[in-house]
Amino acid sequence: MTDSPFKLVPQDPVWQAKLGRETLVASHNLEASGLFGDAALADLIERHPRQDLSVNTMGDDPMQRNEWREGDLKDFSGSELLEMVQRGRLWLNLRKMVIHHERYRDLVHGLYGDMEAQVGGFHSFEHSANLLISSPTAQVYYHVDAPLNILWHIRGTKRVWVYPRQDPFVSNSILEGIMVGERSEEIPYHTSFDESAEVLDLQPGQVVTWAQHSPHRVVNLAGLNVSLSTEHMTRAAQRRNNVHMSNHFFRRWFPGCTASAEVEGCTAAMKEFGIRVARRMPGFHQDARKGYRFPITFEVDPQAPNCVQLLNKAEPKAEPQLVGAGQA
Repeated sequence: MTDSPFKLVPQDPVWQAKLGRETLVASHNLEASGLFGDAALADLIERHPRQDLSVNTMGDDPMQRNEWREGDLKDFSGSELLEMVQRGRLWLNLRKMVIHHERYRDLVHGLYGDMEAQVGGFHSFEHSANLLISSPTAQVYYHVDAPLNILWHIRGTKRVWVYPRQDPFVSNSILEGIMVGERSEEIPYHTSFDESAEVLDLQPGQVVTWAQHSPHRVVNLAGLNVSLSTEHMTRAAQRRNNVHMSNHFFRRWFPGCTASAEVEGCTAAMKEFGIRVARRMPGFHQDARKGYRFPITFEVDPQAPNCVQLLNKAEPKAEPQLVGAGQA
């Protein structure tokens, strides 16, 4: 590319005061990279390790999150799978792009380098990326992510709902459970929440980010949708996660300990220091957040409705689980 893949929206020059704290929209020119056309996507799907490539399908009702299903890709080629996504009701998630593909790794690192150069005071680490390739009517259910998200939308159109990071949309107890790995990032939702949401209709060439821990959901509107979902951490984001983790453990050990999620000031600093020390103490055990996997209940089939063939009339799990970071 001859110029920066990331461009700030001209009418919003104060990203340094808002990034990670508010919902922001900017523009990019990732499509000009040549990495997201049909031929490139088919080749990428073909080469991506199958253990980090998932296919899902889902229902139409955003309340019925139990209809999210995990599928079997069979032995179809990249071009065959892309064709089924274009006309079916499927969601492909190519995880760990930074690890598996050098050109995309360089692209992601370049994006963050450009952001840090253009947004004063922005410094990030732990960069990761998933490539989302999804059908014209696919959706992702209401959920919240632990890291900071940036959604770089490249093809198709999609609608994104972003909700306040407070009760009743998400509680501190829920966030604590996510931080310590005791629950998934799928959280309770009701359609009445939509009245309080920011609603964004994303066009190709737009990038959106929101405040850390903001619940969100996504519905595709038209066309094959292609988005690069990146995640990162900052010191402020790291402290926010550590405060929630500290609240969980110290309240268990010391009943009556404050459950405030405030990230500024001496108390937050002491909580963060305390949980860092506790992790190094004998007897302290915290499982890594590995995520969960659904059972395989369908296989892709170009002859089946929506290219989805259910297996033995299997039902999805009643309580859906985290299926991998970067869903949206």
